[in-house]
Amino acid sequence: MNRKKTVLCYIIGLISIISIGSQGLINYESLLTSLLPKAQAQFTGPEGPPGPAGPPGPAGQPGPPGQAAGPILKNIAIRNVGGNIINIVGIVKSTAKCNSDEFVIGGGFTINNRFGTALSSNADGNSWVVTAAANPSNSTIAGSLQAHAQCAKLLISPK
Repeated sequence: MNRKKTVLCYIIGLISIISIGSQGLINYESLLTSLLPKAQAQFTGPEGPPGPAGPPGPAGQPGPPGQAAGPILKNIAIRNVGGNIINIVGIVKSTAKCNSDEFVIGGGFTINNRFGTALSSNADGNSWVVTAAANPSNSTIAGSLQAHAQCAKLLISPK
């Protein structure tokens, strides 16, 4: 009796496959699509560690051209500016100022009559400032101090 059931099931299965015909692949595919997630859930383990980095990809396309350059430097105007001349009595300061559209790029000082000592000489904002003192050994003879600044102005013109 069991043999009859097995043969009967086999025949029914064969008839089912034959009757499906050319649509068998479509039904088989839809069957796989519906059963695959269930099978994967049942037979997959925990996620493994990331694999090694792959080789670098190909170079990308060149970007669009940039904007045209702005004004081009044509010239730098440098001028020397003398500061106020002051007699060195005690501690004094002399300042040489650049114009508001200029930058102070250097400076120095002059002590006439060689009687006096410069204590500091440096840029301060847009000016050159010098501080000097009278020589303590001979305070009756005073020299004079004058600061000097080098001022630069950028001259530009359009392309």
